[in-house]
Amino acid sequence: MRMKSEDYKAKSIHIFALPFKFKSAQEKASFQYQTMVERLIVLGWQNASLSLSDVDDYAVDQYMSGQAKQIFWEKSKGDQYLPCSVLQYGESEKQPLFFHMEKDDFKASLLISGLEIHIYQDGYGILFIKTLNFLDDIDRIRPINHYGRRFLLPFIPATPAGYSLAADKIGIEDLRGKLKGTITNYKLDIEKYLRSDNEERILIGKNFSSIPYFLFYLLNHGTVQEQWVINQTDIEDISDERMFLFCLVRNDAMSGKVKYNCDSSFRNELYKLIFADTDDATCQDDDMRDRLLKEAIYPRWRKWGTIQAVTNTGMFCITSTYAGINDSVIKPFVTEYLYMYSLVLAQHMGIMLFSERAGDIGKHIIGKIKTREHRELVSLQKEYVVFKNQMLILDFTYQEQGSELYELIQKQMRIDEEEAILDEQLESLYEITNVSNDISLQTIAAVLAIFAIAVDVILNVFISGKEFTWCEIAQISLVTLIVTAVAIVTAIKHLGEK
Repeated sequence: MRMKSEDYKAKSIHIFALPFKFKSAQEKASFQYQTMVERLIVLGWQNASLSLSDVDDYAVDQYMSGQAKQIFWEKSKGDQYLPCSVLQYGESEKQPLFFHMEKDDFKASLLISGLEIHIYQDGYGILFIKTLNFLDDIDRIRPINHYGRRFLLPFIPATPAGYSLAADKIGIEDLRGKLKGTITNYKLDIEKYLRSDNEERILIGKNFSSIPYFLFYLLNHGTVQEQWVINQTDIEDISDERMFLFCLVRNDAMSGKVKYNCDSSFRNELYKLIFADTDDATCQDDDMRDRLLKEAIYPRWRKWGTIQAVTNTGMFCITSTYAGINDSVIKPFVTEYLYMYSLVLAQHMGIMLFSERAGDIGKHIIGKIKTREHRELVSLQKEYVVFKNQMLILDFTYQEQGSELYELIQKQMRIDEEEAILDEQLESLYEITNVSNDISLQTIAAVLAIFAIAVDVILNVFISGKEFTWCEIAQISLVTLIVTAVAIVTAIKHLGEK
């Protein structure tokens, strides 16, 4: 995602990442990748193909490894689409948009500085919403991260005034404060829910368990063309009730403390910021909090007042307001590291979807493996091999710091563990297939053996010593061939029944 001039003036940059999957990707791999990309372009999104004439794109080109470029940038000869299509929000709508949220006395309207969709060929995508905060206040930055990323209620409180982790209101506004799409008002929904009967609760409850309309407004580029719009029958979210978070904080006080201050009080403040808490740390055990911080923080530039951090749901950079680091710290984080984060998110989503498909195949296997299930498993294996070779790349970059961060992001998202679990899941399905095939082959062997014995008995007992005309020999041969064909067809059907 390219930088804009106002991005460097912000005290914090908050990029909210909504991962989603296309429902058609679950239906026998019927996801039409090119069709969906073209559909988004019709809606107003534009191809964000990188250009070496742009300084940001030039830096990304120099930063990426060859394997990474083949995912986002370089096309093979004859290829029309890359494994990932990067689309940016068209510039046709000049009026700025704001990401608005309210919780009790807290309000924030953040300028949306950039919007991108990364569509991956395996049936999932990520919507990136880059927002800017211009107020230098850590107590403001924390609730922006906490409430801005929570787009669904994780649970419904017992009363409208009950405990809730989500904002009361969240949505998209234009410069005049006019709502774009449907804004979510959690308190109002809760009140309706609690005073409704069961049938009405089911309808209202849908607001708590799907992608909210203001995100569909962004995906659809504000269009109302019914034949092209993306709706809730097309996609569903992959995360829980939260978007992933990609945040850069420019605060001289925090940057100074990062250099020297490591006491318990500061570690508590650091934890609340990195783990997107609000007033208090969600981890109240000092030892556990310190361990989680140590696992999350990448401290290479700590003495220069800059650290990066990665959790299982977000990536952070804490640095100073010094303009001299714009090119060395700020730009790389928002441009190069965002591509890196997108790729690891895609690895996580891809493994998840392959696991779901393997599970769907496995739960329908009862007794012998049917031809359809065997073909689905073979197709799944082929696609998974392509995915592993194309997406699970060893190096996103050959730069030392970037390579270390890439490894940290994968570790925090448990990519290696998830891959090992999926490999084991698929191996179990292969074992079932092999056992079923062994049994079927043994059955075939038994059928053919019995047939061979029968033919031998006929030839040696009933026909032996008799003379036959050529016509009779031809008839016997024809009958033998027909019986053999029937035996083979029966065996093949037994090997894989429809």
